[in-house]
Amino acid sequence: MVRSRTFHVIALMIAIMCQTTQAASPEPCGGEHSINGMMLKGHVFQTIEASHPSLPSLDCLTACNNDKRCQSFNYVISQGLCELSDRTKEAKPDNFVHDSDRYYFRRYKDRVALGSILELPADSCWEIKATEGEKAVNGKYWLNSIIPSKSILAHCDMDTLDIDECSASVNVCDANAVCTNTQGSYSCSCKPGFAGNGKQCSAPVVTTTSSCADLSLEQTNITGFIFSTLRDYSKYNNHMECKWSVSSNAKLELTFYTFETEEDTDILEIYDGSSSNSPQIGSFSGASLPPAITSSSNHLYIAFTTDYSYSKRGFQASYRAITEGSIRLKRSEIPLTGTVEIFHDDKWGTICSDDWDIQDATVVCRQLGFPQVTKAYGNASRGEENGIVWMTKAGCLGNESFLYECNHTGWENNNCIHREAAGVQCSFGSSLLRLVNGGSSYGRIEVYHNATWGTVCDDNQQKEAADVLCRQLGFNGSLGKPVCCAAYGEGIDPIWLDDVHCEGQEVSVSNCEHEEWGEHDCDHTEDLGVVCY
Repeated sequence: MVRSRTFHVIALMIAIMCQTTQAASPEPCGGEHSINGMMLKGHVFQTIEASHPSLPSLDCLTACNNDKRCQSFNYVISQGLCELSDRTKEAKPDNFVHDSDRYYFRRYKDRVALGSILELPADSCWEIKATEGEKAVNGKYWLNSIIPSKSILAHCDMDTLDIDECSASVNVCDANAVCTNTQGSYSCSCKPGFAGNGKQCSAPVVTTTSSCADLSLEQTNITGFIFSTLRDYSKYNNHMECKWSVSSNAKLELTFYTFETEEDTDILEIYDGSSSNSPQIGSFSGASLPPAITSSSNHLYIAFTTDYSYSKRGFQASYRAITEGSIRLKRSEIPLTGTVEIFHDDKWGTICSDDWDIQDATVVCRQLGFPQVTKAYGNASRGEENGIVWMTKAGCLGNESFLYECNHTGWENNNCIHREAAGVQCSFGSSLLRLVNGGSSYGRIEVYHNATWGTVCDDNQQKEAADVLCRQLGFNGSLGKPVCCAAYGEGIDPIWLDDVHCEGQEVSVSNCEHEEWGEHDCDHTEDLGVVCY
């Protein structure tokens, strides 16, 4: 009875104070009143002891009004304690519970709107709207749910009640990542040229180890080669058990440019992971060139085993790290020519040839490492009906370093089909040299003489000659590796040069010692190839 009488006196005094406040200020009390036998739990930020001799709960009201964080308070009747809360029952209805020893009161005078100041962050847009009602409008609010225990500003859409984490006052993604807002969440993806999970992004790097000495070669920190024999003109050994582990912070691509093993007995196995326990991508033997392989993990594990009998020339392959925006050319019968594919969202896809022109092709060739472009063309696909068409209407100016820097209509925002795929034909810095049946940095060497392309005999196998050839082709470095024995196929044109001997500093292979043009004792099984680093 005493407790009930006390509650009614307190409620009466609070009502009188509310009316007094309304008379002195245009802000209404909003019809709020104290609620006996209820409390808001879990949001008390300060507890004080009431000391007023006759109406101790007025101390609670005064303390709440003097702290901008205070949204409501519980009064503990038996102990004369004030529990100041930074939420209201509207914001946290699940925490509004029965307690016969307490009553609850929402602050009415000069209450600070939830989420409007750093010291009073909200958990969600929903609880801001539940607390503030129609006063809650679209805009930036202080929130503590994006980064735990940290109050940051971010945009709230009060219609969808979604937080736009990407608008936050601090980066929720790495500085080298793109933030994409979604309903109820967000995603981070590393920008093209960077690798990571979006929260952490860095330049890609590749490390390679091999159980067999000298059967791998690092070209740059993201590219390199693996091969089955140190000498290109040799056959691989019998009873080999060689393992290569290629690891990166990015996805990996493995591309073969020669492959010849004893079928079904000398076998190359490739795994999508760091060991032979990882999922197997493929098992290869014979003379068919394996397709380009892209990992779904950050590792490739490669194992080559041979038996005790017949051996062949084996394989050579290049590896590289691939990131968002990497590109490649699908093989074609024409040298340095192919359908353009771009890597996006961990998948390869083509480019629609709508508005495709020489400026677009220039950027593609530059990104691939070719100094010049010969042609841009459409309808480049070889009939594939599956896969993704990623881009259309690439608006390159021609001075971009990467295709992803060019304007386009958006990823997969097109109505193109694969037979409309864009293609390019690239060329090297010298109009008198070309690489055939390989890639941007390797292939069969052909020289242009008397208005005809012809091959070079592999006699001498001289590294200095390979250095000169690579430099003449336009590569910035001067490192080359000769490859013998028509590893990139036999030419059908004249054999123009034989017994080439270079010092290594010549500007052109024509400045090196060699037999007279067209004089040789070779056939096309001895056509010279080169790999440029």
